[in-house]
Amino acid sequence: MPYETIVQLLEILSKPAGNAPGFPYKTLLDIGCGNGYFVEQMREEGCQAVGIDLAPRRKYKHIVRGDARNLSEYFGKRKFDVITANGVLNSGGLLEALCITDPKIAEAMQNKRSWSQKDIKLLHENALAVLRSCYAQLNSPGLFINSEGNFGEDYLVYSKKEIKEIGFSPFIFRKNIAVLGKN
Repeated sequence: MPYETIVQLLEILSKPAGNAPGFPYKTLLDIGCGNGYFVEQMREEGCQAVGIDLAPRRKYKHIVRGDARNLSEYFGKRKFDVITANGVLNSGGLLEALCITDPKIAEAMQNKRSWSQKDIKLLHENALAVLRSCYAQLNSPGLFINSEGNFGEDYLVYSKKEIKEIGFSPFIFRKNIAVLGKN
């Protein structure tokens, strides 16, 4: 999902709450921010946006090099109104992240052509770790938006039941997008 669509989605979601026109959210964290384009765009909208990426492609003072499985390590007790993750919590994004954080995984996966149940379980556990970390850093009320499928083949790697167990309320939950609330 293009980031412009995420901005439009945030604006639509804010209207029923009676917020003023314009971008209503004051703080935003973008997980897997890459080159920081979305973070910069949100900062131009007046949002206090920051990003985190295992291997950021540019250096900005508001982009942190880090692992989203433990956001408190980088942001302490700071909370965000919105957390976004675009193309991060799918099999490809998680695999890339795990390969960066653990050289043994990178070596083991280098020549694999198929996924074992153990591989799938590892990816799934890491996705849930990121979701728990996001929940802890999210304001109440707050929104977590996860979109996957930019390449037409990636899907969410967690279930509606699992997000409810973490504490999220699903507003939108489809095969490649989730908009989750924290009350």
